[in-house]
Amino acid sequence: MIKRLFGSVLILLLLLLAGSVHGEISSVNASGIPNRPLSVDPTGKTEGFSAILYNNPNGLPTSEANAITETEEGFIWIGSYAGLIRYDGNTFERFDSTTGIANVRCLLVDSRNRLWIGTNDSGVYLMTKGQLQSWDKGDGLQSSSIRAIEEDPDGNILVGSAAGMAVINPELKMTDLNDERIAQLTIKEIRRGTGSLLYGLTTTGDLFTLKDCIITSFISSSELPAEGVLSILPDPENPGYLYLHRPPA
Repeated sequence: MIKRLFGSVLILLLLLLAGSVHGEISSVNASGIPNRPLSVDPTGKTEGFSAILYNNPNGLPTSEANAITETEEGFIWIGSYAGLIRYDGNTFERFDSTTGIANVRCLLVDSRNRLWIGTNDSGVYLMTKGQLQSWDKGDGLQSSSIRAIEEDPDGNILVGSAAGMAVINPELKMTDLNDERIAQLTIKEIRRGTGSLLYGLTTTGDLFTLKDCIITSFISSSELPAEGVLSILPDPENPGYLYLHRPPA
């Protein structure tokens, strides 16, 4: 049942990225050179899947969701403004706000099957076998509002906030990324590409690349051929190429 649910979500995601609902998708390489517009044809991909709407009236504690992910045990985790919710295929369980997790913006399951939780106003949390650890402004974050979390190939966790980025190393020590180009910017997305390269997007549409927890390139929104980038997706088959989701012209 869980796999079927995720199949439906994935198809919706592909439709959104293809621009069939709200915009267009194009691609650029690492140098910012545009390629031809691309689209995704999901025809026939929905066979064997059914769509189910979960909201407040039929079991979900809230009718909105900011992030969805799955751990190896098969649990579906939903991050919402009402907090963190776990779904086991039958019932929804909302974690008590006394844990400090009251408002979730983003989620990540890392390579060790640990759940990372980015909150809107109380920093980032790590859940390991039901135990929680947290980091906030006193630990190295420049903002308590977390917008994106991603893992690099070396097991470092990159945390994007409303004021730059921080890195949590495998020993769980946090440090500020300390790059003036993004220090005052809100990080909207961090995406892992092929190899050791990661891509970042700010809310103002700036793009940057990271390697070994260092920003290796930065392209401001004014330098991009596609203005108003809303989302990014690295091409898994063409290293160095990035899909950009933008509003319709």
